[in-house]
Amino acid sequence: ITKAEMTNNTLIALSDELLNVSRIERGSLEFYFEETDMQELITKVIDQLQPLVTLKHLEMNFVPPAKPIPVIMADKQKLRQVVTNLIDNAIKYTSKGHISVHLECDGEMITVEVKDTGRGISKEESKTIFQKFSQGKDLLTRATGLGVGLFLAKMIITQHHGKIWAESPGVNQGSVFAFSIPMHSEASNTAVLDFNKS
Repeated sequence: ITKAEMTNNTLIALSDELLNVSRIERGSLEFYFEETDMQELITKVIDQLQPLVTLKHLEMNFVPPAKPIPVIMADKQKLRQVVTNLIDNAIKYTSKGHISVHLECDGEMITVEVKDTGRGISKEESKTIFQKFSQGKDLLTRATGLGVGLFLAKMIITQHHGKIWAESPGVNQGSVFAFSIPMHSEASNTAVLDFNKS
């Protein structure tokens, strides 16, 4: 992958994020639930982002569940967007070390965790990190974007009746971004998120 391709992909992703934010605010972001294999989804995202990992001389590994997870009903494309965003953020904010992606299931909830050895999160940032246009203080020198990715991720996971969170011991001590969604959801195939009620 070339730097030009990376820049182009970043601009496309940013455009998509801003468009989805606009749809959320109008209450018109539609969700299409279909059979989704989370392990396959994560594997594809990791393969897609591997060139960025290699470019930064990082290591990334996937830790699959102890037992196969059945397919679930979910918006496959939007969950892929969430996983991509979390892993991409880990790559952007990790200058050395490794990233690990974990997929777990306790029989009721499916949990995805992205752990890194990057810049970590301060206490101040942790309070607003999932708000729209929230960014780390040094984002402009480390990464591109307007800080809407995690906001979108929260909206998407909320629509799946799940939760999303971030943990970090502190600055320069790495971080964990994770989300959990139920294996069995009552969300409909054409659910529309009403931003004004969220």
